[in-house]
Amino acid sequence: MSRFALRKSKVFYASWSDIATMRVGVFLVLLTLLAPISQAQPAIQADTITCSPSELSFGVNNAFVRAMTDGAEDSSDQWLVYMPSMCGQTEETLRHEINLNIVSIEQPNQIPGAFILTFDEPMDIRQELLSVDEVVRWSIIQPHDNEPRFIPNDPSFSSQWHLQNTGQGSGTPGVDANVTGAWDSVKGSNVLISVVDDGVDHQHNDLSPNYQDTIDWDYCGDDGNPTPSSNDGHGTSAAGVAAGIGDNNYGIAGAAIDADLIGIRLIACSNTDQDEADAIGHRRDLVAISSNSWGPSDSGKVVSGPGPLLQASLEDNMYQGRGGLGTIVTLAGGNGRNNDDNSNYDGYANSRFTIGVAAIPMSVFYQNPPDHRYVRFCFCKEDATLEKAARILADL
Repeated sequence: MSRFALRKSKVFYASWSDIATMRVGVFLVLLTLLAPISQAQPAIQADTITCSPSELSFGVNNAFVRAMTDGAEDSSDQWLVYMPSMCGQTEETLRHEINLNIVSIEQPNQIPGAFILTFDEPMDIRQELLSVDEVVRWSIIQPHDNEPRFIPNDPSFSSQWHLQNTGQGSGTPGVDANVTGAWDSVKGSNVLISVVDDGVDHQHNDLSPNYQDTIDWDYCGDDGNPTPSSNDGHGTSAAGVAAGIGDNNYGIAGAAIDADLIGIRLIACSNTDQDEADAIGHRRDLVAISSNSWGPSDSGKVVSGPGPLLQASLEDNMYQGRGGLGTIVTLAGGNGRNNDDNSNYDGYANSRFTIGVAAIPMSVFYQNPPDHRYVRFCFCKEDATLEKAARILADL
């Protein structure tokens, strides 16, 4: 290597070394200057609101809307606000948007993007919240009292697991008809139920108080006494399940414990399309619900439906019943599971003018001394097959 080349390489090395040293020095200076910033960074992150909002469900949105439109003017020191745009922002930004003396901000787990604002005193801030664009929904938070649900004093009610399943008989708690909660508000008063069946023992102590014996009918005997024969108890059982008197310290309770009741005797004899039409349409001016726990054969080989007269009667019930309010018709889904039957083959239960009903598969009886009459706790359709089921909530 020439002396010039050697000298040149040393100069290059020395220059690179000086540059490297300068860079290290600059890095150390920057590191020293940035140290306070890096130490302060966790505080900024802790103050940032972390949430991932999603669209409110239909039910949650409706709950907010009810709270915002109830017309109340009461005050509270806690308010729930839905402000999804605050996710990723700071609490200071949220406080600036609300611009009130907020003591604390809490994020509830149930609704991402919602915040519970606590103030030092009760306030009515409805107008203030309405004026803030970032507040999408809001609701006042107030304590309220809950009361025990009404439970009838009928001695056999504890065995009626279809009405209140507490696990008795090794059952699954909560698997029941879910009606007891409604009894605090409605018990069936001023609702007339027609039980179309093989007759109703209207002298029974759990049925007679609300039984209307001036408008019932026997389409087998063509008279006004639908009392069943001694070996027919199906209709009486169905009547007890529907409207057995409750809270009378006797026997059982029905689902609608204060409803009025009439019996229509039909299936204790052979009947025609005319008979069915008359029975299901009986006093549609008064009857709110026509209960029918019967139907065509469940052999799995029969496809059957209402005749023209019954079809017309079902339509009249819907459009003309109770002066246009309508008469609800329920029909049993059937007992054909062992025969691979399908309720969709049953034109009665599958009609758009009826509600097909599946029953609870359990039969328990209590004896009514001293005359040894029986009312079944639940009207059960063993092995019932029902491909469709419906619940209805109506003002009757």
